[in-house]
Amino acid sequence: MGMAEASLDAALRECFERNDRKKLVRFARQATNALLTNESDFMTVAALGVYAAYYGDGGLFEVVADGLYAYHGTLNYGTHEVEVKKLRILNAIYELGAAAVRFGEYGWINPLVNRTYQASEGYGFASWVRECQVLASQTHQFGEHEHGMAISTALAEIREHPILRPDLPGDCDPEGDDDAKRVYDHVLNSLCGFDYLYCVCVYAAGEGAAGAYPACIYFKPERVNTAIAGVFGNGGKGVHELLPDTDDEDIADGLRKFLGLVASEAMSHSPWVWYDSSGYVSQFLDAHPARDGSGN
Repeated sequence: MGMAEASLDAALRECFERNDRKKLVRFARQATNALLTNESDFMTVAALGVYAAYYGDGGLFEVVADGLYAYHGTLNYGTHEVEVKKLRILNAIYELGAAAVRFGEYGWINPLVNRTYQASEGYGFASWVRECQVLASQTHQFGEHEHGMAISTALAEIREHPILRPDLPGDCDPEGDDDAKRVYDHVLNSLCGFDYLYCVCVYAAGEGAAGAYPACIYFKPERVNTAIAGVFGNGGKGVHELLPDTDDEDIADGLRKFLGLVASEAMSHSPWVWYDSSGYVSQFLDAHPARDGSGN
């Protein structure tokens, strides 16, 4: 615990290459437990989850997500320290989710995001993601230029810390050389794609109030196309990976509600015109008409 980023990066690579899973699981539990006393360990926790996705270890990815969620449940409202920590949790969720998108692990997204949070006796959030997002927004945790909310804040961390993008070494800079721009676009696309799929999961299978908010509308709609193609392309076969326990009609119903929100929010707040530029979502909805027969 507490080692320098370059040392941690080398240690994680070595442990994963050796398939030293017992050590990695033990370290993941140690790192998430350490959040109770050391805020700086958020980076270690996020790096463990990203590396688990990089090496295709869904069990370890779940250990990290479970540890974050358990820690999230210990934080009560009322202090600035809690507000800051919940934004750090939100960033970590987006960093894990973006990694899952980059490596095509779409089946890991719904279990990550559809974790409820009971804000009060009579009101519960369908997703802890939305609860963290709402708190950060209400307490002005997002900066003046962070219109993309956690997409923007997680992007800043991933750019600064290469350990959060082991698949994309080098600089991550929209103003840099061609390689740096390519890395930046890949990272931002994966964050936007995760944000989009998180919303789909909550609207299709979430339990509770507050839904999910599409922060991705503040970026070009094409930035979600890779994620959409991975799930809705190829005849929509990836939908059953994303939401294996939800039938297609319920997914289509949730998707229509979500797209209605996207349209209204984009019209009011986005600099971009949002539409299904991939064509795959429209194909899925055409194949699963609205139950009232309206097609809407």
